Amino acid sequence: MGYTKLKTATNIYIFNLALADALATSTLPFQSAKYLMETWPFGELLCKAVLSIDYYNMFTSIFTLTMMSVDRYIAVCHPVKALDFRTPAKAKLINICIWVLASGVGVPIMVMAVTRPRGECERKRQQRSDHLLTSVDLGKWEGLQSNGRSGLANGVESQPMGNGAVVCMLQFPSPSWYWDTVTKICVFLFAFVVPILIITVCYGLMLLRLRSVRLLSGSKEKDRSLRRITRMVLVVVGAFVVCWAPIHIFVIVWTLVDINRRDPLVVAALHLCIALGYANSSLNPVLYAFLDENFKRCFRQLCRGPCGRQEPGSLRRGRQTTARERVTACTPSEGPGGGAAA
Repeated sequence: MGYTKLKTATNIYIFNLALADALATSTLPFQSAKYLMETWPFGELLCKAVLSIDYYNMFTSIFTLTMMSVDRYIAVCHPVKALDFRTPAKAKLINICIWVLASGVGVPIMVMAVTRPRGECERKRQQRSDHLLTSVDLGKWEGLQSNGRSGLANGVESQPMGNGAVVCMLQFPSPSWYWDTVTKICVFLFAFVVPILIITVCYGLMLLRLRSVRLLSGSKEKDRSLRRITRMVLVVVGAFVVCWAPIHIFVIVWTLVDINRRDPLVVAALHLCIALGYANSSLNPVLYAFLDENFKRCFRQLCRGPCGRQEPGSLRRGRQTTARERVTACTPSEGPGGGAAA
């Protein structure tokens, strides 16, 4: 960002979130083509790239959202420590660590992703079991990798494909059914349950702190701050749960319960869950940027900057006014009531 006032720790996390979402949306044309052509025509290299990006997106997004919650908790409940912790340099370092942690999943997925003829997959299923080879019929979770945002539902086939078709899939080491199940459970725990618990605890402690401060001071400003952050908490946690809970629950049910995997209602439910997962990526820019008043003011100022030139006679007065406006409108708020909500 060229506007220095936007270079806060929170906005650096927002940038990391946007980067992960942009990578995920870049795979949509390939997945759309796969559905339309009823085969994977792009080769094994792109198969590896698309499936690994799915997992990278899921884990980096969730880890970043969790870190934003921790960041906001420190800002509100430990303002002295926040001066040292909430710096742009440390936020960048944390973002790098997030990508390194996500690589613990993304790199193995890249290694296991392969392309196989549909007929070969069918023969192996008949010889062994429906679990031994996890087919990733790519449509972001349909396909079934084992649990990224692209493959949480292993083995689902929403449309018939001829034996000459090519499938982009994950091939787990033997025994495949075991590693497939373990992967699903681990992803459910570490990409959903644990982040939700951390986010809930952070915001719960933060709201308790803000409420106690308000009761002591009776400040209208702190009262507005409490309402604003409470609203953001409901939006953030609600959107996260609504978008991610269905696919995770679907996958656990799919893994542990004997259901008809070719039932049209089951397939329709799968696609609805996939759509909700993508909706979270689409909502993130709104939730973490444009619902923050400080960010909106600075962004508007940045966009209309070249158009704000004044006449020479009023240049000096304009500079003074602009300086005051920038100080009041765009100074990053690090206290309980300001800054981008996480």
